[in-house]
Amino acid sequence: MAGNTEEEMRRSQFSLTETLEEVNQQGEAQAIELKRNREVVACLQATLSKVDKSSEVVQLELNGTERMIHSLADDMVQLQKRTCGLQSESQEIYMENMKLQIQIEEEEDNCQLVLAGYNMYRNKMESYKMAISKQESQTAVHRELVEKRATVNKLTKKREDLRADLQNPAGNVLRKAQNEIDGLRVQIYVMEERVRDRTQLLVKEQETHAQLRKDIEIQSRRCEAILKRLRCQLHKAQSNHRQLTDDICCLEKEAVNEIFRITSAGEKMSMVVIVDLFHSHCPEYNDCLQKRIKKVSAVVCNGKYGHVYFMLQTRDQMNASGLGDTVTAQLEELIQLNDGTRVLEHSSLAASLYCFKQAVDELDQRAVLVLTSTQRIDELQAYQDQLFTALYSFEYTAAFDECPAGAAIAPSGSCVKDQVAIFLRQLPALKGEISILRSSLISDCFSHGFTTRTGGISYIPTLGSLNLFSSSRRRDPRAVVAENIRRLGLQAGFDPEKFHLVKTNHASDLWVMGKPPPESYDGIVTNQSGVIIAAPGADCMPLVFTDPVAKVIGVAHAGWKGTLMGIAVATVNAMVTEFGSELTDIVAVIGPSVGPCCFSLEKESAEAFHAIHPRCVRDRGSAMPYVDIRLATRILLQRGGLLPHHIQDNTVTDRPNLTLCTACLPDSFFSHVRDGNNFGTQIGFLWIKE
Repeated sequence: MAGNTEEEMRRSQFSLTETLEEVNQQGEAQAIELKRNREVVACLQATLSKVDKSSEVVQLELNGTERMIHSLADDMVQLQKRTCGLQSESQEIYMENMKLQIQIEEEEDNCQLVLAGYNMYRNKMESYKMAISKQESQTAVHRELVEKRATVNKLTKKREDLRADLQNPAGNVLRKAQNEIDGLRVQIYVMEERVRDRTQLLVKEQETHAQLRKDIEIQSRRCEAILKRLRCQLHKAQSNHRQLTDDICCLEKEAVNEIFRITSAGEKMSMVVIVDLFHSHCPEYNDCLQKRIKKVSAVVCNGKYGHVYFMLQTRDQMNASGLGDTVTAQLEELIQLNDGTRVLEHSSLAASLYCFKQAVDELDQRAVLVLTSTQRIDELQAYQDQLFTALYSFEYTAAFDECPAGAAIAPSGSCVKDQVAIFLRQLPALKGEISILRSSLISDCFSHGFTTRTGGISYIPTLGSLNLFSSSRRRDPRAVVAENIRRLGLQAGFDPEKFHLVKTNHASDLWVMGKPPPESYDGIVTNQSGVIIAAPGADCMPLVFTDPVAKVIGVAHAGWKGTLMGIAVATVNAMVTEFGSELTDIVAVIGPSVGPCCFSLEKESAEAFHAIHPRCVRDRGSAMPYVDIRLATRILLQRGGLLPHHIQDNTVTDRPNLTLCTACLPDSFFSHVRDGNNFGTQIGFLWIKE
């Protein structure tokens, strides 16, 4: 009995030991699993922290997107207002274009096409606006944020529950928590994918908004360029209309003056007669000369022509031929019969015709009757082309028999040109020496200047003396102007053969050297060394532009029409686009021109300058307000990107003033305002030193 009890006690002790070992093993397993769960919880906490940070970043991005959307909405409102303004302005321009003449009907069609394109652009902008509004209505960013915050709160609550359940030895809750953690990991992964998708969507929306903004800016620039071009075309058409009106008025005045001159002359014709007795090298010179004098005596005696000029060699040349006394007696008899008879004795035909032109200009006549032989007509016409302009009317009559040797000795046109040039070089300078104004703002790598009116050979009062432009409407011929340019070249140091003067049309056309020149243009730009470019001016502004960095130059002729057409800024833009100049490197100098003290315009034209700046117009309420074209040019150049201290005009006080008033200084400058249509021309010239 006792033995059984001891055996049971041993068994019981062994069973208790095994139980304790199992309990210890279970405790160790639970401790390991508890440690593992703690690590899982720590990882979960780190993941939750990342989710919180991602939520904050997404929230910031959403806030930025909302601000951007509001900004775009404001931009769209401003664009719509601006679009309405542009549309109304385009309609006004269209209504005004309907009133123009047939010359701009083609431009009206272009304007309609532009307006149609603009309406298409407006519809496109409206569709863009509707698309943006639709995207805003479909955005569920805020709802997703609420869901994410609820998920975070739920995770936080479960984290607290897990901490409480870790105390349960059974471990069932831990497995359940592990399953829930796995599910949460899947949800977190899905949410991260959705966040990435939303982020990509936001990036795409930002790119779309940026592209829309660029498209809006491009379309706005296109609209502004189209409107600017339409305004320029409108101003050009109006300028052409005014020019035609002015030309008609001038022609009417000239016709009235011509009728008055013919009426006041009575029976005597206003045509001036020149008798060609100038034909040396003739083998029968003695007989020819006497026959011609006898033949034209009837013209002198009938009194039909008030002024008759005999053109022949000098008295010494005639004496050498044995005709001095005979011819002198015959001519003195003719002079007694007609007080208007004169004798021109010169050693060269160029000198005789130049003296004859001076007499015609002094009489204020234009019509000339030339009595000569058939052989001599071509030679005399060659001299006419050199010494007269289209303002004069020549009529040639073959009144004499042909000279036996005349055809063999007739000089060519180039020979006539050379003979005229040689004669003109011998003439003395009038009104003093050549004077050139120069700006200290121009770099030494360029040579430039602005001319005055002294030192040339032009003798007509309003053209005297350094006139540098020949026109068919004025009396100064090409040969005289060429001689003036030659003398200027000697003084300034340039070759007249490389001299290029702007062919004005009072617009904004330019010639970029290296390209074919237009038929007419108001500006020249180049980067070629040794080529002289020049712009004329007589009240209009000669503008000089230099870029010492890129070695580019330009000149422009800017009257009030060209100023409104934008010739100054067009010249600057050509230097930038064609030769790579920087706006901050370009220097501009405004030469002598009419000041606001002397220049006035019709009220309609003056309003265009008032639109540039109110200070450009004085006495705005009067019928003919005074206009400051120089100030308008400075303002336009500054708006175009030039630095204010890189522009020299009459407002600059720290340098000698070159922008003098041409109308106020008659001894120094030519002026259309002061002198009328027969005015002279000064220039601004410029070249790059070689």
